[in-house]
Amino acid sequence: MLLCFALAASQLAQPATPVLRVQTKEKVVALTFDACATRQQANGFDRAVFDFLKAQRLRATVFLSGRWIGFHPREVRELAALDTLALGNHGDDHRTLTTLTDAQVQAQLTRTNAAIRGLGREPVAFRPPSGAWDERCVRLARKYRLPTILWDVVSGDPAPISAKRMITSVGRSARPGSIVVFHINGRVRHTAEALPVIVSQLRERGFRFVTVPELLALPHAPLVRARPELR
Repeated sequence: MLLCFALAASQLAQPATPVLRVQTKEKVVALTFDACATRQQANGFDRAVFDFLKAQRLRATVFLSGRWIGFHPREVRELAALDTLALGNHGDDHRTLTTLTDAQVQAQLTRTNAAIRGLGREPVAFRPPSGAWDERCVRLARKYRLPTILWDVVSGDPAPISAKRMITSVGRSARPGSIVVFHINGRVRHTAEALPVIVSQLRERGFRFVTVPELLALPHAPLVRARPELR
């Protein structure tokens, strides 16, 4: 299965603008989880979220920053060992890439790619820190054969919102082909409480869960791309 993720990633189209979701009638949703860290802030690991993903064998994508990998070697190996999870590149230290030079952006991508490959995995996509992007960043990511992935459904979990509000927000917004953004770096309190309810409700509505490579590889599913003025 890990090889399948690598093959799927290498065969994906490389869009010139970030992907928000895909257009499809198939009831699929891509759950994604960011694991962010900075040079000074290690952040943590939401063990309860991981345990739920593992117990449910839920297909999802985790976007890892290089610094988070370095701060959490044991936990990231646990993530990499799950064949239901695809791993993406989230930059190195969560700096806003639009403020960096080309060489600095490439260093951010190179370091994190190397860290992911050091886990025996291949990065499948790129998510810019804080969702901040410009055409130059996307172009540079394409040199690494990484599609740039944003989201169309915001869980809201970086903010101090309740599990109930998170459940309502995702439930109202999710549609066939959606990409949902959560976090797994232990900065928030209610993701682990909300996630099982969100998954259960989506399953009751007939949805199944796919990784980002699987979503982008769906046949007859045009990509819905972000516009620069909306970043």
